[in-house]
Amino acid sequence: MQSLYAYRVVKDAIFELAKSHLGSFFEPNYMAKVPEDRGLLRKEEKIAQDFFEKWVKDKSVQLNTDSDKINNSIKNTIQYYEGLLKNDISKLKKKLVFEIEQIYDKYVLILAVLEHLQLISANQISGEKNNFRFNNAIEILKKDKSFELEKINRNVSWAENMPLLRKFFRDCLLKDVEFISYQSITSPTIEEDKSIVLYLLRKPIFEDEALSSQLEENDLYWEENKNILKGMLKKTIKSINNDDEGENLLLELSSNWADDKEFIVHLFEKSLELEKETLTFITEKAVNWDSERLALTDIIILNLGLAEILNFPNIPVKVSINEYIEVSKIYSTPKSKQFINGLLDSISKDLQKDGRIRKSGRGLIDTK
Repeated sequence: MQSLYAYRVVKDAIFELAKSHLGSFFEPNYMAKVPEDRGLLRKEEKIAQDFFEKWVKDKSVQLNTDSDKINNSIKNTIQYYEGLLKNDISKLKKKLVFEIEQIYDKYVLILAVLEHLQLISANQISGEKNNFRFNNAIEILKKDKSFELEKINRNVSWAENMPLLRKFFRDCLLKDVEFISYQSITSPTIEEDKSIVLYLLRKPIFEDEALSSQLEENDLYWEENKNILKGMLKKTIKSINNDDEGENLLLELSSNWADDKEFIVHLFEKSLELEKETLTFITEKAVNWDSERLALTDIIILNLGLAEILNFPNIPVKVSINEYIEVSKIYSTPKSKQFINGLLDSISKDLQKDGRIRKSGRGLIDTK
């Protein structure tokens, strides 16, 4: 979703760069022995710019001019435009995969906060009752083999930010009512140990300004990703019990990341291929709606939905439609879910009649 939005922004920026590049062919040559006709240059530039703008919208458009200057400038500009776009699409695909993997890095990093806070508590609350120092949920997590392995593989460490964690413990946790209450419990149960950890992961760690800023660093989509992280962390801690033998507590990024990564990149590529056709579908189906005034997020959601319906034969049409209705609830306007549902349902039925949706198996076509 974010990568397609970024693509639209990048594409607009490259279009402006290409227009500027095209304009450079018609700048007067002040070193020429015979002064150039500036009026003619401006006229030729307008013809070239008008054609290029039309070409960007419709690659089949033909240029009707005998001017070598115009023809060569447009040919060069199209190569320039396509080269920049191809390069940035490649970067966006790599970035798309990286950002998903980065969420898992943050997941492991936040879990690592717990063991460091436990160590800090041992140093800062000496000689007093300190339940947190012996928190059994954190002890089980520390012994987990998958946790140790992921910390090493992902080079996760708070070594350079220990002063930040010490300050957080001193200024936040030691004054926190829930934490103080937990510390006063006589012989906490595993559920009480888990409860305080869940509380820390739900509120203080994410709400502390300095700590949250550190976690947010280099994450353009932190506001969205932190909710995903909270869900992953909650599920992990809730799964801990006294019978755990120290392995496989951590959630997997995916049950088959290689296949899922291929799916994500393929969906992105197919969405780009369907960009123009998506707008055509919207124009035909969205009566009384101007496609240029629709929310960009709605267009992107429809783009993704159609790409999935057309290119992934094992995913039922209804599943795809429901999936992107849910996406619209998160990313778009309150009325978007009805709009997305209506258009995807109508368009998919037309595509089915035209024989463009090829799915096999019971329930894969039905949109009801």
